[in-house]
Amino acid sequence: MILSKPNYIKIYGHRGARGDLPENTLESFKYLFKNNINAYETDILISKDLIPVITHDFRLDPSFTKDNEGNWITDENIIIFDLSYDELLKFDVGALNKLSRYGRRFVNQKTLENQKIPKLSELLELSSKNKSENLLINLEIKSTPDEENLTPTPEEMVKLVMQEVNKSNLQNKIIISSFDWRTLTEIKNHYPEISRAYLSFNNRQELKLKIQFTIDLHG
Repeated sequence: MILSKPNYIKIYGHRGARGDLPENTLESFKYLFKNNINAYETDILISKDLIPVITHDFRLDPSFTKDNEGNWITDENIIIFDLSYDELLKFDVGALNKLSRYGRRFVNQKTLENQKIPKLSELLELSSKNKSENLLINLEIKSTPDEENLTPTPEEMVKLVMQEVNKSNLQNKIIISSFDWRTLTEIKNHYPEISRAYLSFNNRQELKLKIQFTIDLHG
């Protein structure tokens, strides 16, 4: 894996290329590959009908989500896990509200029409078509012990994600990361060949967030 190369700096696309294109959309990941960026980080949640999907937050974000009539959603409590994938397809995530707090961070992000939350399987298929020696995929499983009914159990989440990973030819290109270390314990116990990244944060100081990223390579 590319991580084993000493003194090697890897350029990542974070949630695709959200500085330029709508985050975690297939077009955003295609943009990476077109620009010879062969590493990315993205986020996985599970729909009500148990389909792994690519999106960052447990709830739909009003900053970049429109309803099927083209209006910005105002409800901040639409939980991904409460909706089937067909229901998620009713929302568009191809634009960023530049007046929102989040939108002001990415004022140069372009708007794309008809962008839907993709399935993990679709992203892995795209990645397989663009597989290279230097391809590196960081899949962050979004799970938390702090609030119930946002996701399936860690065991079920890992099973669903790994079903899709094992259908691909990308097992040796993938790192599974999470702030919920229960999911990484499941990976270690049942899929020890998959590399893991243990995420943690410290926000004791106001407005300061420190992310720690610890890699466990098949250990």
